[in-house]
Amino acid sequence: MPVDAAGSRRGLWSGFVRAAGSLRHGRATPRTPEPLDEAIDLAERLLLFAEEAGKEVPADVVKSLVDAKTALDKGAIDDATKTAFCAALGTLSTLTGQVTLQSVSPAARASALKTKRRHRWLGILLLVALVPISSVNLAGQIFLKDADQKIAEVCEAEKTALDCQRLAVNPGQAYQDKLLVGGGTMQIWNDLWWLNVFELFVSTGDIDKVYLRDTIEDQFFEAVWAAHLVETRFVSFYISFLGSLLPLIYALLGAVAFGIRDLRRRVADNTWTVAQELSATLRLLLAFFVGVVIGLFGDWTRGTSLSPIAIAFLAGYGVESFFDFLDGILKAFGKGGAAGAEPAK
Repeated sequence: MPVDAAGSRRGLWSGFVRAAGSLRHGRATPRTPEPLDEAIDLAERLLLFAEEAGKEVPADVVKSLVDAKTALDKGAIDDATKTAFCAALGTLSTLTGQVTLQSVSPAARASALKTKRRHRWLGILLLVALVPISSVNLAGQIFLKDADQKIAEVCEAEKTALDCQRLAVNPGQAYQDKLLVGGGTMQIWNDLWWLNVFELFVSTGDIDKVYLRDTIEDQFFEAVWAAHLVETRFVSFYISFLGSLLPLIYALLGAVAFGIRDLRRRVADNTWTVAQELSATLRLLLAFFVGVVIGLFGDWTRGTSLSPIAIAFLAGYGVESFFDFLDGILKAFGKGGAAGAEPAK
């Protein structure tokens, strides 16, 4: 391809693009693919990116790439052309910085789409699992607190007539407010009914006994006893077992959020490579381990607070920082973390 004395970059670029189009859309004389074909194709993509990004590519670099493509198409490429092509490709790679041949390859684009689909579906599944578990857990704690407060309120107001420790009526003592006792029993029963729904109706027999009693005080005492049984089951199952799953889910959700954000940034900058797909997968695995650890060491018998959940999300989002923190603790104790370990000799 002729090049003017001034070395017009625009003319060289146009010629390179025309040459690329002729190779992609067919040749007059088919030939056996050369190992250099893929490198030249990737170099074309890198050169087009440099043009779009406004990079100043020297004219001799463009000429060497065009000459290599033209010579390869004619089947007359020699060692000198290959050497010039490799030198030009190295210069071009230096100019584009983090945008490399691997990041502009079709394999990188396919890897980015695959990673996007994986993170998208994992995020959807986590949210589908998270919404009902979180809703039941948080709503259940509200009903637990409301029932306990109502029991305490009735027992305090009628402490002369009702012995809430023995669940018995004090002899010779009259109620101050029977409406308070009856209304309190109904509110406690309503709270227990919702907790029974969350427990898949395993406590139906206990709460049905409340209004089988004849007197108001017996109904209240039966409600207090049923509240003890229902709350124990709810705390044992939802808060101790399912509550431990929340840090795991939130840690994975944090890793998914970081993965999607990192993928979007790298795709926009043309810096995503196939190797980073494995890195994204390992991040999810590390987030899983972090969530399990936080769930096991959290004190869920007192109810789920936002602190362990928030820590799990942040640890999943910044999993490297979390393990750096652990390495720092080990170093502080003189044990030495993984990052500071000396290589084996």
